[in-house]
Amino acid sequence: MTTTTDVEMSIDKQKKDIEILRKKLMDWSFFPYLYQLFNKEEPINWRNPMFIDYIARQSLQSFYRACKRFESFDFSIEPTIVGKVKHCSYSDLDGITNFKNPEVIQKTISGRLFQGTIVEGSEKRSVIVKTWDFHLPMRDALQCLTTFCDEIELFTDERVNMHPNLVKLYR
Repeated sequence: MTTTTDVEMSIDKQKKDIEILRKKLMDWSFFPYLYQLFNKEEPINWRNPMFIDYIARQSLQSFYRACKRFESFDFSIEPTIVGKVKHCSYSDLDGITNFKNPEVIQKTISGRLFQGTIVEGSEKRSVIVKTWDFHLPMRDALQCLTTFCDEIELFTDERVNMHPNLVKLYR
């Protein structure tokens, strides 16, 4: 008779959670993310290539209508707070990194890396924040959604995520 250990059950649950996430992202596509008001101010070098300034000026009202439609979109993916990992809102991260700063450390296949500072009381810590920009810089947004899930798998697998400076998103 074979018994399943707690670790194996935890790994199975993580895999199922990632697969559920993959399916939800494939169903939703990237539109709920794209049509958020904060994206209107993003520099043209990372925005959706279809949202160039010429089109933006002509379709700004359309953009606002789409933002209104998605402003209360329920992503239905609750964050899991593990150890000292802190869940941050977009405005929290904007305060830490100043996303409007043109000095992006690195662009990746599925997002960007920003340097920032977390201030807690009198203590300041330098951090790097990774964003997942589902629609850029790749032309195939669905590939970015898959890459996003692959990266989540990396951060949640304690057998793979051994680097001391990577956040551990597992128990």
